[in-house]
Amino acid sequence: MAALVFLAVVAPGAALADPPTRNLTFKSQKNDYAPAPGGQNYSACWSYIHRDGREYAAIGVNGLTFSTGGTAIYNVTNPAAPFLAGFIPGPQSIWREMKSYRDWIYVVTEGGGTGYGLQIIRMTNPDSPVLAATYNTNFNLSHTVSVDTTRGLLVCNGTRNLSGNATGMRILALNNTGIGATPETPVEIAWWPGGAIPVSSSEYIHDSVPIGNRLYASSIYPGIQRVLDITNAAAPTEIASWNYPGGFTHNAWPDATGNWLYVTDETKGEPLKIFDISNLGAPTLANTITSNPQSIVHNAHVSGAELFLSNYTEGIRVLDLSDPCHPAEFGWADSYPGPSGGYGGVWAVAPWVSRRRRYAAAAAGKSAVRIASVTSARALASSVLMTGCS
Repeated sequence: MAALVFLAVVAPGAALADPPTRNLTFKSQKNDYAPAPGGQNYSACWSYIHRDGREYAAIGVNGLTFSTGGTAIYNVTNPAAPFLAGFIPGPQSIWREMKSYRDWIYVVTEGGGTGYGLQIIRMTNPDSPVLAATYNTNFNLSHTVSVDTTRGLLVCNGTRNLSGNATGMRILALNNTGIGATPETPVEIAWWPGGAIPVSSSEYIHDSVPIGNRLYASSIYPGIQRVLDITNAAAPTEIASWNYPGGFTHNAWPDATGNWLYVTDETKGEPLKIFDISNLGAPTLANTITSNPQSIVHNAHVSGAELFLSNYTEGIRVLDLSDPCHPAEFGWADSYPGPSGGYGGVWAVAPWVSRRRRYAAAAAGKSAVRIASVTSARALASSVLMTGCS
């Protein structure tokens, strides 16, 4: 048995009723930044766990006006009684992404208003978070951000300057005294693909995740999944790339063995793709899976032996990876009451391991923050549709 907590947001126009769930128990909800009727005012999310065990969820707030965007940080240590610990203002934007490293949260957006740039939030006193610095060297805007907590690397994906020119994927050191890099004074050590600016759309990296010495990078516009060798993070080298039918490569995450890769395309009717990458010289599409053929799978994240999907109108889905080629769904929470296939519902889910719970997760959607506790039985599976896979 596993326990899971998630902080979630429901879709535009949805009433704040308890969402239907399977192996999840609704606990509470917050909606401190309510959108206009039928609109959205939240985006992505991530987690932060303080060294004393207190747990936090950071949620992007779009901003109903030019000056009201930013990042809301909730103390979710008691999931039945979450409270707003702080709000860090930032540019108005429907996209805001964040990741945590030690006692800091790094926030990026494509908004070019007041406060633009990579925001560095200090969490040493987590119930009073502060904006410690804003980074604007070589780029000003970024679509997503990734972090290697082991090596102290921050990866800013889909970056641009204020002129709107694509400036590539940027790799920053967060903890390298030899070059003066600290968590509050990052230093860029590399960028990909290099060469001339603007970077072509065929080499634009929408999202990435660094795992060990590999960086799994998703090029959304050409529908290409890439794998880079970052053994030397100052000189990233592409070691594999491939495309596939229906590709609008949005995000990817490997399983714990590194032999399987779960890829999403953020396109209606496109299922989650499962690639066998045990031989990077010849990746093969081994399986596809969907909870509803009309739905849109947005993001995939692996935590331990579980796969967490933010599935827009189908909510949050949790799958068992005991058989990594045949994930078995055992838990879900669906906060969106409308028809399947649109962009309402759950935008992001951020699973993490805590002292109090085996798993916790923050799930962000568009119009109200929700918190639930989940008890999952892996034996309860699986109502999803699967094809292929030998």
